Amino acid sequence: MYTSAKTIVAVYGKLGRMAEGIEGLIKSAAVRSFSDNSPCLSIAEDICRLIEKKNKLVNLKVMARRALATLTDEEARLLAGRYLGRKTEFFYSERTLTRKVNAALAKLTHRLKMYGLSEADFVENYVSDIACIGAVYDAFALREKTEKPAVKLNKTFARGSYRNAVTRPNLTKNGVLGVPADA
Repeated sequence: MYTSAKTIVAVYGKLGRMAEGIEGLIKSAAVRSFSDNSPCLSIAEDICRLIEKKNKLVNLKVMARRALATLTDEEARLLAGRYLGRKTEFFYSERTLTRKVNAALAKLTHRLKMYGLSEADFVENYVSDIACIGAVYDAFALREKTEKPAVKLNKTFARGSYRNAVTRPNLTKNGVLGVPADA
């Protein structure tokens, strides 16, 4: 659920560096073409594929920036804490925290759809074409399949009724995604 949004949050900060890395590959392929004995058409096709990947990354970064900018500060901190491992501190029960994270992911997914990036489009254009994004996506998808419910309840009998004691992971993390509001 919301696998593409989770993936985008996790890789957002690295998209620029990934595009720069591909730019370096494009330049080295162009320079290498002078001494390479491969057919020119083959080299040109390789360079065109690299340019297409770079453009996809740049477009993804722009769409993600626009969608992330619509989140409130609290929603951004929630997602940063959950998917980037940034330090955040919230005084919510784990159940409330999970609901708020899911609401933020739903909002982000909706915004991404508004900008033309559905789950199916993300899988087709990014997951299947860009290996590192595919690896992150697959890790989230696998975690969703194997994950037990986030809230562990210890049922204790007290005064004729059950009382749920919620066990929480370490939630003392603070920080935000770093998305400028005007971007």
